[in-house]
Amino acid sequence: MIVLGSCANDKVILDRKYTVSYKSLANVEANLLSLDIYPINSKNRTPVIIWVHGGAWSGGDKNNNIANKIRLFHSLGYTLVSVNYRLSSATPAGKKVQHPNHINDLADAVSWVYKNIEQYNADKSKMLIMGHSAGAQLVALLASDASYLAQRGLSPTIFKGVGAYDFTKLLEIGDSEVAKNYQRVFGNSKTVQTSAISYIKNNKSLAQFWLFAERGSKDRKNILANIIELLLAEGVSVSKIDANGLSHAEANRNIGALNEKLMTNAVVEFLETAFK
Repeated sequence: MIVLGSCANDKVILDRKYTVSYKSLANVEANLLSLDIYPINSKNRTPVIIWVHGGAWSGGDKNNNIANKIRLFHSLGYTLVSVNYRLSSATPAGKKVQHPNHINDLADAVSWVYKNIEQYNADKSKMLIMGHSAGAQLVALLASDASYLAQRGLSPTIFKGVGAYDFTKLLEIGDSEVAKNYQRVFGNSKTVQTSAISYIKNNKSLAQFWLFAERGSKDRKNILANIIELLLAEGVSVSKIDANGLSHAEANRNIGALNEKLMTNAVVEFLETAFK
């Protein structure tokens, strides 16, 4: 059963998927401004995990690689919310989407979850946000630059923890398709404006538990090392998964996969610690 729209006046049936429009904008496909809620039947309100997909800010969907995560998080007693946001695709509509559209969409989605998730037997005081690739950039930025949630009357302190898997670089110069995509996504925005690195120092609103997956190029690893160093200097607890034996896609796809231990066990331990 899928219900489009708020269920404020309806009785929620647990263990079913609900698709909700967290906002609407003229000439924007409704699916891009929606989120999926996977509540579970529990006598007590459950912790909440918000998941943000990757796709170079230009593709991807909240349904991608979600089945294993639903199974894993439900087995742990957690409600899962998977979020969509506008994409900077090569389509005429997508070319109009640039930073900060993506992060503002995510902030609106998080605001909706915080204000409404208790309808789904979940506990807004126990909320954690996670993302992969471009989603990792978005969740880290939202959880470090407090201005986005502040505009919605909230603070990053609503997050018990942050999980960011395999950061995507934020700058590439040249004529490659990757460089063209960055230009389409970020326009004239500077890397300093779009990276969590710029907002960690002396930040009193940081979540106290962060988890990262490290793999890929030297540039990716240097970005991650810088972020971890800054977080540790602020007294934040940081865990790191050595995912160098995995591909970019596997670092996401393997979470919750049957008999998978590297990503899954680390995620389980992180969640149990953050939600204590």
